[in-house]
Amino acid sequence: MFDVRATLVGSQGLAGGSVTGVVYVRVWAYFASPLPTTPFNQLINLADDPGDGISFGAEDGFIANNDYTSVVYEQSTTVQLPIDRWTCLQMAMPSGTTDTARLYVDGQEVTDVAIAKATVQPRPTHVYIGLEWVGTVASQPAVDAWFDEIIVDDAPTSCTD
Repeated sequence: MFDVRATLVGSQGLAGGSVTGVVYVRVWAYFASPLPTTPFNQLINLADDPGDGISFGAEDGFIANNDYTSVVYEQSTTVQLPIDRWTCLQMAMPSGTTDTARLYVDGQEVTDVAIAKATVQPRPTHVYIGLEWVGTVASQPAVDAWFDEIIVDDAPTSCTD
C-alpha cells in the first residue's frame, strides 16, 4: 500500500467523525501511462476507525466505487481514469446518514458507479489518498502518480476551488 493517511481535523469540524450529512474530497491527480492491469482499490478512501468506508478506485483503467460497509462494488463501463494529464477527482460520501456516494472526474459525475446507501453510513475519521492494490507489495508494478491540492470539507468543492 502506498498512500497517505490523515486524521480528519480542522475548523470545519471533521475531527472525530463529527460531520453528519456528506463529506466531500477533491484532489488533483496525475497518472503516467501505462496504467497497470491490477486494480487500484483506493485512490481516495474515507473510513472510520475500524476501517469501514467507501473508496474511489479504478480497475482496468475504469473508475470504480468500493463500499466496504455494504460490500458493494461498482465499476464504470464508460469512464476511464485519465492518464498523462492532471485530472480533478472528487468524491462525495454520506456521513452518519443515508444518501448516495458519488464520484466525479473533471467535475462530471460518473453516474454508473453511484452507490445509494439504504443504511446509515458510518462517519469517517480518516482520509487516505494514494495507491493501494490487492496482493503483496512485491507483486505490484511500478506506477508514477502524483497527488496535489487536496481538499476535505463538509461543503461541496469544485475543480476550480
